[in-house]
This record gives sequence, C-alpha cells and structure tokens, in this order.
Amino acid sequence: MKGEAASGEPCHFPFRYQRKMHHSCLRDGLHGCQSWCATTKNYDRDHKWTRCGEDKRLTGAAANASPSDPSGGVGGE
Repeated sequence: MKGEAASGEPCHFPFRYQRKMHHSCLRDGLHGCQSWCATTKNYDRDHKWTRCGEDKRLTGAAANASPSDPSGGVGGE
C-alpha cells in the first residue's frame, strides 16, 4: 500500500488526489478493497490516509452532487 495510514485521524474533505479535488471517500483499490480518504488536504504531496467507516461519505451519487447541494447528494430529504 502506498502512503501512511493515519490511525484514528479523521478524513479531510476536500482533498487532492491525482490532481483532482475529492469531496468523499474513494474506492479505487489504492489501499486495498476498502474505501479510503486523505487525512490532509493534499494526498498527492503528503500520502497520509485512513480507511473510511460508514459515517464517511462514499463516492458515487455523493461524488456527483453539486457542492452547493445542502444534502450533499446523499439521500432524498
């Protein structure tokens, strides 16, 4: 696995990864099959990350939501 896992550190959103800003956890296989996120604003530079739990947003519908969407694109409230 690339980078350093930060035990107990919270995700930092948004974070830079592969020159793009991400607003949710990723499932790209970089850190195994579980979703992950950066613990600093720039993963490309710092390579610090943590595994995402159920309380963290995942990519998919949430990743495609507008940043101005107050629901965060999760759920239909």
